[in-house]
Amino acid sequence: MDSGFMNHIALWVAAFLTLGIISFLYRDNVWYKICESVFVGISAGYWFVSYFWDNLYGKLWLGVFPTDPAREADYILLIGGALGILLSVLPKLFPKSQKFMPSAAAF
Repeated sequence: MDSGFMNHIALWVAAFLTLGIISFLYRDNVWYKICESVFVGISAGYWFVSYFWDNLYGKLWLGVFPTDPAREADYILLIGGALGILLSVLPKLFPKSQKFMPSAAAF
């Protein structure tokens, strides 16, 4: 397939999704729910992938295990990584600790 054909497909998909979102102005319908789910799913997937590669891999992993031999490992990043994991896991393990989470996340 050439790129011209794929551009036409992407254009039609974008047009149908846009019309599906605009159809909410008429009333709440199934087509709107499908389009809303597609938009939310794509944006959540994009957020997760960009967060993983930019922050977890790019800053934490490459900071602790650098690929450049001239660069030293920064082990202090492990403390921040461990605290981040605790902030996401601790409320699941101990539900009563959830009242402290907003103040802990603020710092």
